[in-house]
Amino acid sequence: MLKPEFSQNPSTTFSSTTPSTFNNITNQISPSKVKSIWIEELHNPSTADVRFMVDDHELFASSSILAKRSKYFKEIFDEMKCNTKINEKLGIHERGKSGIGEIDEKLSIPDDEESWSSFDDTLSIASTTSSNETMFTPPSKPSFKSREFDYELIISDFSYNSVLQMLQFLYTDDLPYTDKVSSNQISSFPFSNEIYSLYGIADKYQIHDLKIHLKKLILCNLGLETCAEMLFKHVWKWPELKRVVMPFVVKYFAKIKYTQGYLNIVEKCKYEDGENEFPMFYELNFEILMATFSC
Repeated sequence: MLKPEFSQNPSTTFSSTTPSTFNNITNQISPSKVKSIWIEELHNPSTADVRFMVDDHELFASSSILAKRSKYFKEIFDEMKCNTKINEKLGIHERGKSGIGEIDEKLSIPDDEESWSSFDDTLSIASTTSSNETMFTPPSKPSFKSREFDYELIISDFSYNSVLQMLQFLYTDDLPYTDKVSSNQISSFPFSNEIYSLYGIADKYQIHDLKIHLKKLILCNLGLETCAEMLFKHVWKWPELKRVVMPFVVKYFAKIKYTQGYLNIVEKCKYEDGENEFPMFYELNFEILMATFSC
């Protein structure tokens, strides 16, 4: 029987890694480096099976990670898999994407680039959906230069930056805006469209940890000068935020109606652009007045 060869000195022993050596090794892999590695994956199509299209930009992700972090994504991916299996049994071959409706089950997908010229007109009919909704792509024209993905999602109701931050959180668990909290810059949050867009995406995609974090950031700076902008521009969209802000506005409305923030909104709503920016201005004012009189 062959035996392993050891050093000529039989007393030689193999010592385990010392704590100091272990610390030196682990210190080389900092949390920030791990985070940056994960974030790089969002721009790497080679390891992804999900492609997001947002504002003419691409982001890539793993469906297994998204499904574990978000119930919304899990249900969507499960539904897509089910539809794909049904189509395979029916002999319908498509690229594994769905969401436009029954029309895409009846379409025959071209195999070469030339055939797409006559197919585009048919697609334009199939791809008409209501605006401001997340869409899952119909059988769409591929680039013929890049690989196909199991899932392709077009997001039209959120900005690229919001989707990127959402995916970064799902991948790294890193909460956004913590740097501004530590540097006392949180006072600018109620007037930032970005944080409300991110809150909206966390709400829609059922990412509860991110949603709770953003809710705290939004509400922690609620005050007389900020509440009008918060309520009339953003907060009315989400009942859980409105339930906190509306009672505050009702209670202090006698003072709030003279603040510069409220007066600016009143002035803007005299014009069409202002009504577009604050679409619920009159309804919310009526609600405030009714609540004030009932007190």
